[in-house]
Amino acid sequence: GFDLKSLMRAILNSETYRRSTEVRPGNREDRRHYSRHFPRRLSAEVLSDAIADVTRMRDRYTEIALNDGSSEKTGEYGRETRALQLADSAVKSYFLSTFGRNQREITCECERSNQPSLVQVLHLTNGDGINTKLASPDGRVAAWLREGRSDPEIVDAAWWLCLSRGPTGAERSGALGALTGLDGDRRREAVEDLMWSLLTSREFLFQH
Repeated sequence: GFDLKSLMRAILNSETYRRSTEVRPGNREDRRHYSRHFPRRLSAEVLSDAIADVTRMRDRYTEIALNDGSSEKTGEYGRETRALQLADSAVKSYFLSTFGRNQREITCECERSNQPSLVQVLHLTNGDGINTKLASPDGRVAAWLREGRSDPEIVDAAWWLCLSRGPTGAERSGALGALTGLDGDRRREAVEDLMWSLLTSREFLFQH
């Protein structure tokens, strides 16, 4: 009569699992008893899928097969394949490698690395992981502009998509100020910059 879904529901709805990251005087020095949640960066696969969901641009993954003695065979996953659905680690992906995916060479989660690095920062800033997706004519930003969305509509949609909440008064004011009076390519670039700032924020990159 074992029910895995029932067990997961009990754990996920428990007070312990849902502890806040807010630091209080009583748990400021606690490092042992999990009296609060410690923020941690999203894993490589989850982060890749989250960026793809927001930008509406999925990566195409290529599987590299082992040499069978005659030739090295490769194959491609479908466009709708998510990083979390990849069957194994024999997949060519600079993003996943940069952000510390598990190589699955041993049966231990300790093989995964969540350590921050300068390469990760540079990739988020200048790499294809975000910028190319935001600039794509098939992406979400281009769709918003084609639909003729107003600046307030874009700001609200961006915050809900990236952070699962609406913007605060100060955030809304700053974002609208950056978009007001722009048109054409300048407006597109400003919307891309707005989305980039949200996708590279600690609130998006970390699980709280």
